[in-house]
Amino acid sequence: MKTITFHFDIKPERKERPRFSRFGGVYTTKKNKDFETTVAALGRSQMNKLGVTPITGLIHADVQFRF
Repeated sequence: MKTITFHFDIKPERKERPRFSRFGGVYTTKKNKDFETTVAALGRSQMNKLGVTPITGLIHADVQFRF
């Protein structure tokens, strides 16, 4: 199994519950979507620097938050 380690120097954000519109649709708040987009961009950037190709399929992730 290959191990890839990322370090993001950003403030963690909690995942909010999904929101429901008046018309029955479900959506993610802009704040959550922006955070997810930022983390994805940081991950892609670090993977490119390491020369790692995008991961497909299942993964196992151990996450540590340090304040």
